Amino acid sequence: MRVRRGTSLERLTLGERIRSRDLRIQSGGPWAYTLSAIAHYGVRAVAGSRVQRDSEHILNEYDAGGRDEYWDDQLSLEQLIYGNDCTPKWLLQNDELVVGVDRVSREYLTQRLLSRVSACLPDGKGTIAEFGCGTGRNLFFLRQHFPEARLVGFELSPSTAARAQADANAFDLDIEVHQADITAPLVWDGRASVSFTVHALEQLPRVFPVAVDQILGVTDRAAIFFEPVRELFPVSPRGLAARLRLRNADHLHGLLDYLRQNGAGRVVVAERLPTVGAPLNQTSEIVVEMG
Repeated sequence: MRVRRGTSLERLTLGERIRSRDLRIQSGGPWAYTLSAIAHYGVRAVAGSRVQRDSEHILNEYDAGGRDEYWDDQLSLEQLIYGNDCTPKWLLQNDELVVGVDRVSREYLTQRLLSRVSACLPDGKGTIAEFGCGTGRNLFFLRQHFPEARLVGFELSPSTAARAQADANAFDLDIEVHQADITAPLVWDGRASVSFTVHALEQLPRVFPVAVDQILGVTDRAAIFFEPVRELFPVSPRGLAARLRLRNADHLHGLLDYLRQNGAGRVVVAERLPTVGAPLNQTSEIVVEMG
């Protein structure tokens, strides 16, 4: 990994200093999130980093060949919060800079994902499929932990799928990314040992049963769904409060009930993940064991 002269070295030094004080995020908790935000903004301020830009600007620089410089600016901060699992092969960003507690939230979610997939795939072999994989960051993360597994991603957006595949190829990551509409017949001749979604079905609130049927139809062992927390609290006051989220006006309702009733598998886990810095954007974890 090439380290750029100037602010990157300063930032690495600061990251080492903060890490030596054991402020690196290890587990959830309000103070952990506060420290992550302090670390983030402190690193940016002391190291003289550029003002945060909009996503279009970042993507234009990324596409223009600024990938190494972008990583040089970000790697020490990512390692500070994510730990040693953070490598250049995983440090591919989505279409915006996610900062502060959102980074901690993602770290917690990836660890939950790793835990669930590991339990469903104890020998580390088989096929892991993500539906709604976006730019592939979850798959890049899992590749480090499952070197012998086949990793496959499906993404609706042609440009996003192409970006994910190009990045995987550029860094010699053996990952397949297919452009696919999961609400249409899936053109794929493979089978998944384990399938998962991460906030993908909530983008299909009215047609999610079609997607669920297709996911379960190509899955042999288990399907894991990380979706909005209100799926676990459809009628309780907590569930009503969760429905006040401001991100969109249309919500995913009935996923948990549908999974329990359609008979394709058995719901073995349905729990609310601890609040990770965003009480209006909480996540539920649902695991379906296939027959």
